[in-house]
Amino acid sequence: MHQFKTKSVIPIYLIGLVWLTYSLLFPLYRVPDFLIAAIVSGIVFFIGTYVISMKDKKKGLGYIDTGDKELDDMLESAVKNLNWLKFLGQNISNPSMAEQVKQLEAVSAKIIDQVRNEPNKASKASQFFDYYLPAAIKILNAYKEFEAGGQAGKNLAFSISKIESFMVKLTESFHNILDGLYKDKTTEISIDMEVMETMLKQDQYLEEWKR
Repeated sequence: MHQFKTKSVIPIYLIGLVWLTYSLLFPLYRVPDFLIAAIVSGIVFFIGTYVISMKDKKKGLGYIDTGDKELDDMLESAVKNLNWLKFLGQNISNPSMAEQVKQLEAVSAKIIDQVRNEPNKASKASQFFDYYLPAAIKILNAYKEFEAGGQAGKNLAFSISKIESFMVKLTESFHNILDGLYKDKTTEISIDMEVMETMLKQDQYLEEWKR
């Protein structure tokens, strides 16, 4: 499953550290001093960003950086929900339910990855980001609380059973959302194959392959 990471704040902290160190070692009352400190902090920022990104790439982490701040914010919020979903899956006692949450996490990660790689698909998945994923977190949070309360009461037992059944349907629905994101591409590929098959038949190459 693809892992995500939002932009690290460490390079920003490094800038503050550079200015603090420079102010302790040198006076900051001349314009050249400010320019030198700014240049050094800029260099440190870019080096820090590069080093962190290289380490994260080796770990298989993908950054949320589409160039669209509004979309980045939406994706970063979804990643936080994804991490919370993972936490819930690891802390739910029922093994079958924990596995269901794991599947939900996996397909959610694929949806996020698809929109991150193809931002033009964001509108198609807007309901997923704005409502479905956050609502799933809310329901699973309740399940975890109900589970901790035990199944002695009829209301708790009924609610737990209902959520378990609903999660199966929700996972299927999330798969349908993911499938919908691929719809245009699969249609395009199908058309390409049909055109190529027609051309191969016209050029009499397809018959040669069949022999």
